[in-house]
Amino acid sequence: MIELTEVSIEYQRHGRFRRSRQSVCALDRVSIRIEAGARIGITGPSGSGKSTLARCIAGWLTPAAGVVRRNGQVQLVMQDPGASLNPRFTAARAVVEPLRIRGIRSGNAAELLEQVGIEAARAGDRTGQFSGGQRARIALARALAALPEPVNSLLILDESLSSLDEDTRSSVLDLLDARNRTLGLAFLIVDHDPELLAEWTDQVLIMESGRVVV
Repeated sequence: MIELTEVSIEYQRHGRFRRSRQSVCALDRVSIRIEAGARIGITGPSGSGKSTLARCIAGWLTPAAGVVRRNGQVQLVMQDPGASLNPRFTAARAVVEPLRIRGIRSGNAAELLEQVGIEAARAGDRTGQFSGGQRARIALARALAALPEPVNSLLILDESLSSLDEDTRSSVLDLLDARNRTLGLAFLIVDHDPELLAEWTDQVLIMESGRVVV
């Protein structure tokens, strides 16, 4: 479904003197394949390139070198997913807004909200009225709504489980597991917890200094 071949990404940052710039290699010749229905985890120390790889897979970043091939839909949920929500939107509107923008018929927002642990009765509340963990769940429901056909679709959670309490995190993972097994939705979880990844994914990639080492 997705294939990266020898992909490299560099960032430019200011050096010691303001006019000077230094190149930082965030991804160094990374090659991976993600098949339909895959369950993949990515871990590694801070600054190892995990989030850069997630954004590259999602198409948010263009590599300086290498090739990215995609045959399907990808949705990325960031570390602070609630920050991406318009506080003036209702929860229901936030969920279906990506579909409305693309001219796609809106799905059942209340049903999706219930699946991620938000009561349907609160679908009309503004997102600013919810707690941080609840906003994270609304953002997840929005990402799922944007993947109406799970086959050949990939959902990326870039450390977005860390803002959830243990019960909510388990319910979200149960939901992803069910969609994977029954509908073929592939998912990729970026997280610092190797035990969580070992339990919920079939393959764990370990990154160091911009490279996949395992």
